[in-house]
This record gives sequence, C-alpha cells and structure tokens, in this order.
Amino acid sequence: MQKFPNAILEPGATLLLCTDGLIETRTTDIDQAGAKLLDTLRTGPTDPDLLADHLIHTMGLYTGEEDDVALLLLRRTSSKQTAQPRITAPISRTDPDALHAARRSLHTALHEWALEPLCDTAELLACELATNALLHTNGTVTFTAMPVGDRRRTLRLSVADTSSVSPQRRSVSEQSIFGRGLVLIEELATDWGVTACGTGKYVWCDIAIVPG
Repeated sequence: MQKFPNAILEPGATLLLCTDGLIETRTTDIDQAGAKLLDTLRTGPTDPDLLADHLIHTMGLYTGEEDDVALLLLRRTSSKQTAQPRITAPISRTDPDALHAARRSLHTALHEWALEPLCDTAELLACELATNALLHTNGTVTFTAMPVGDRRRTLRLSVADTSSVSPQRRSVSEQSIFGRGLVLIEELATDWGVTACGTGKYVWCDIAIVPG
C-alpha cells in the first residue's frame, strides 16, 4: 500500500477511501478493476452523496457484489473567495541548493504579500525549522508558508516530514553550538507546535503580522 503522509487535498479534488470489495472480483485483473473505478469516478456526479451511490451501483454491476463494501468520500470545495496565498517547497538533504532556493521563494513571496518587514525573522525561522527536520529525519521535507487566521494577520511557517518523533527542546548555554533552533523559535515566534499528519508530522510556528 502506498502512503502519502504529507499529501494535500487541493480545492476541487476528491478523496476516496474504500475496501477492496468495491473493485475485487474472482475473474478480473486488479489493474483492470482499478481502471474501471477511476473511469467511474471521472464520469460520476460531483456531489459526494450522489457519487457514492453512483460508485456502489456501477461497481456493483461490475463485480457482481461478491464482497461487502465500505467507502468514504471527501470533496474539498473550490472557491476563489477562500483561496489564500501559499508557497510550498520540497527540501532534500541531498540537494545543497534546496534550502537556499526555499529561502529565496519565501523572500519573494513576502514581498508579493507586502510583508517585507517580516523577511529577516521569517527566513531565519524557516531555516531553523527545515534544518532541524533534515538533521533528524531521512529523505525530503516540505516547507510551507502562508498567511492564516483572522483577516490573515498571522504568517505561518511549517515543515512536514515522515518521522513521528517530535523535536525536543534542549538546555543550551552561550557556548552551545547545537540545540538553539527551538530556543530561537520560542523567542521570535508568537506560537509554535507539532501536529501529527499520517505517519509523519509537521512542525509549525506563527509570526504576528504587524499592521502597517
């Protein structure tokens, strides 16, 4: 089974979770059944309730209803009015330029969002979040930045990874070389936390946007 711990359901997209009884038959190849299911999804109604009935009926005729079926449908509505600015950047520990490229993207986005006064603090905290994730996890992490909250008066930075282990704050002294990341985040951010996401997590911090 393929897992997508950090997958984002984009506006207008539909998520289907189902048991194998929806597609499996004794006489049909599983790939053919999967193709039939995708075609049924594409040609079905957009309303989740109607689409669920459409899937049960159409696939039932295809499989002969040989097994019990359970399914869950989730459709994220698309609305230009609720769309919000966001940047997302993958950062790989094997790509030495990836962190610098993410920092440049953040710098550009903050100028586009008229949030230039936050550049220095946001770039520093973004680097701390990403570096900490890269040091303590394997593979690629995903950095995200976007305004959130009431009237988008907060800038949220987050880094998602595939490890379930939460970062631990360490006691540091003036001579300490390592372990300062969370201390900086606590000092410069208005809030921060860790949120479980699938088999992984994302570590986030908020920076208050001072009215101009």
